[in-house]
Amino acid sequence: MGLNKGDHMAHTKAGSAASRETRTTARSDDRVAVIMLKGRPEYRDWINELAEQARMPASVLIDHALAEKAARLGFRPPPPR
Repeated sequence: MGLNKGDHMAHTKAGSAASRETRTTARSDDRVAVIMLKGRPEYRDWINELAEQARMPASVLIDHALAEKAARLGFRPPPPR
């Protein structure tokens, strides 16, 4: 017997909730998501191209940019990630 679209969606949501729970409990640190940027696909592509040019993940690129901006403003350095 096949699944209709609604059954598949419910199964997928339950499955992904279970995997998020597993991932959360598997980690021993207290790290949390800090920032999320929303933008158009062109903005995402621009960030990804810049990160590729800089030869680092976009998250590291943004972390470096924030640390540099804080230093220019005379603000304290960021704590370890």
